[in-house]
Amino acid sequence: MTLGQMVPPVNELFLILYGVQYEKLPEALSSLAPTATEEHDVIHPIRTRPLVLWAGAIALAAGLLLGCSDSDSNTSSQASGATCPKGTTIAYMGRFDEVEPVVASSTQLGAQLAVDEFNTANPNCQVTLEVEAGSGGETAAADAASKIVATPQVLAVVGPKRSGDAEVAAPILNTGGVPFISATATRTDLSAQGWNMFHRVVGTNKSLGIAAVRYMTETLGAAKIAVIDDATPFSVDLASTITQSLGANATVVGTITDDPASITAIVAQLAGFGSTDAVYFAGYELKAASLLHQLRAAGIGSTFVGSDTLPSATFLDAAGNEAEGVIATCLCTPLSEISAGDDFATRFRATFPNADPNDEYAAEAFDATNLVLATIAAGNHDRASIANAISGITWNGITRTIHFDENGEVTDPVVWVSEVRGGSFQPIGHVSGTN
Repeated sequence: MTLGQMVPPVNELFLILYGVQYEKLPEALSSLAPTATEEHDVIHPIRTRPLVLWAGAIALAAGLLLGCSDSDSNTSSQASGATCPKGTTIAYMGRFDEVEPVVASSTQLGAQLAVDEFNTANPNCQVTLEVEAGSGGETAAADAASKIVATPQVLAVVGPKRSGDAEVAAPILNTGGVPFISATATRTDLSAQGWNMFHRVVGTNKSLGIAAVRYMTETLGAAKIAVIDDATPFSVDLASTITQSLGANATVVGTITDDPASITAIVAQLAGFGSTDAVYFAGYELKAASLLHQLRAAGIGSTFVGSDTLPSATFLDAAGNEAEGVIATCLCTPLSEISAGDDFATRFRATFPNADPNDEYAAEAFDATNLVLATIAAGNHDRASIANAISGITWNGITRTIHFDENGEVTDPVVWVSEVRGGSFQPIGHVSGTN
């Protein structure tokens, strides 16, 4: 790990370049390429960044980087030669709604890849990733958090994954002094609870909702818009944000539950919706697939738009052929838009051949875990020192440069839009998530 990854850089150029290996110069400089940021630019299409944009910066940066490069040219950003106490452990908190751990999610595997690569590079600092996930809902999430607090070898947590689980687990982790970084929990008010151990490497439902409204009203030009939640805390929060942003343009607002009749009732309310309209589902993937099936069975061909829960094998498998054309708005960065994305995907697939690195928040979890590992490699071997290091760090991850504000929020989140084409989600652009 270079000095620039632990010490806040002195200006914007150093923020991007100071801690970057010479071999990663294109990765660093890609973030200098201009993108449209005007408030009224709705969807920014995917495009190749011309190399000429790098020319001036390369000349300036070459001299800066010669003295701080190292020989490791992969994208794991791992230190080598670190030492730490035997038994050093990081916990990963996944889902507690029985979706995991039947098959480990790509988000979990992103965290595992970071730990595996770190351990390979650091034989004198072997870190264990303890996975806490399964069934039992929020009660199980709270029990898992208590278990982590009572295990002193666990120095930090990547997670919780779901906002509802974070609501019950975070107070326990915070009281126990365990720093935690979520790569997925986006409920807006999580950072307003006074949890000084809380951090996340993605934006919030507020950004996600604003971007979704902008996409549906301006890019799609939807005549009518329905907003549906699934009664989970994350879903209710996101749906509320979207409904408030739409105002009178929210034609139908409703909730589906575990009762199949609730979906039937919503579909009945959407009678008359056509191909020029949109249905935004703010909930989780299995209910999304159920709602989609019933909409199509009823002959409702409106554009189906969902949140960051949809880009997953779970949704695609459950939705089948009807997933084609579904739109997802997500705070996750498409690997095709990361200069290090291909390298990460290659290593991910080599380690986990049955999993997809493009699913969910694999790259964000990889970054969150590497950030924690960087603090351990720097000599922080207790919860308090790791918490302090995380709060002040500027970390050059593969998805973005990560720096947290006073509430643990990452700065400058971006909302990406993807569409199911040929059976998989393909990025089609990004949308501003600010008013």
